[in-house]
Amino acid sequence: MVGSATMYACMPSVGIVNDHIEGCWCCDRPT
Repeated sequence: MVGSATMYACMPSVGIVNDHIEGCWCCDRPT
């Protein structure tokens, strides 16, 4: 399950970081 991982990446703080690092994979692939 990627529930915790997804939610962690979707967080505002981490989301901004992921947006620059992984291109916000959570927003691109909300699977």
